[in-house]
Amino acid sequence: MGPQACGGLSRPPHLPWSDPRAILKLLDTRTKIVTPEAAARAHRPVTLVLGYFDPYFAEHARTLRELRAQHANSTLIVAIHDLPGHPLLTRQARAEMLAALHAVDLVLADPTDHFEADTVVDLREKDAAWCNDLRQHVFDRSGKPRA
Repeated sequence: MGPQACGGLSRPPHLPWSDPRAILKLLDTRTKIVTPEAAARAHRPVTLVLGYFDPYFAEHARTLRELRAQHANSTLIVAIHDLPGHPLLTRQARAEMLAALHAVDLVLADPTDHFEADTVVDLREKDAAWCNDLRQHVFDRSGKPRA
């Protein structure tokens, strides 16, 4: 089947439709999870987004979509850090969720403090506040005093 209509949608002509393995590789978002060394080879300019993403909030998606629009010509790289305390999700689980987002080009599951980027957006303070708000909401709903 060529690039004709398929299920009411037309196939993008730039994809290698004749090679199913190549299509599966393109659809496997885990290939977007890279080492700092691999990310350093990304096309410039680079926009680096630092965050905890634990849990992943709708506000994260909105923020990343806005950053993608503001930095349309940049490679958007997300670096996942651990919130102090006990994470809800592993770094790998968070990396896979973020890699699935269209707005994100690459994900660093093991970030380094020495990564060179043209623009750095640090969401960690906002992330911590969102997480604290969620915890407070859960405690308020439970009727138990916060420890």
